[in-house]
Amino acid sequence: PPGTPALTHAPQILDFGKIRLGTIKALELKITNNSSRLLRINEERLVGQDSMMFQVVRPSSFLINAGATDSIQIVFAPLRPEPFTTTLLIESDDAAEPAYRVTVRGEAINPKITLIPDTVNFGFVYTDSTKTLYLEIKNAGTAELLTANHRLQGTERQVAVAHFAT
Repeated sequence: PPGTPALTHAPQILDFGKIRLGTIKALELKITNNSSRLLRINEERLVGQDSMMFQVVRPSSFLINAGATDSIQIVFAPLRPEPFTTTLLIESDDAAEPAYRVTVRGEAINPKITLIPDTVNFGFVYTDSTKTLYLEIKNAGTAELLTANHRLQGTERQVAVAHFAT
């Protein structure tokens, strides 16, 4: 019917979910031409404050036959740990809705190790004696923190906890 937008899309929101900082994820948005005529897609671009965290893979103009479905691939490559939302703008020759908008979102997560207390003082310890002090290892980040293989290292006056990934 006249005034009805030709395009529909799935999923309704292109949601990348949570990914670890430093990783990249790609998703496809399926777009369908529900009109009875050929539809020209003139441009696909990301707009909004967080648009730099996402990228349209191979943006181009293309045609979608009546009743046909095509896809647009988007990549999420976050630069800092936080949630991001932007808009995919699809410009077409659709008279009813020439600027079609789709919400795109994702969240970058990252573990952050902290030691409590951040400094320990053993004070005076006699030769051939031992003294035990405890540190709490805490995750102040937004992703799971896995720790293993800890070792004390340093000079006789300074000691650090070393973490070696397994």
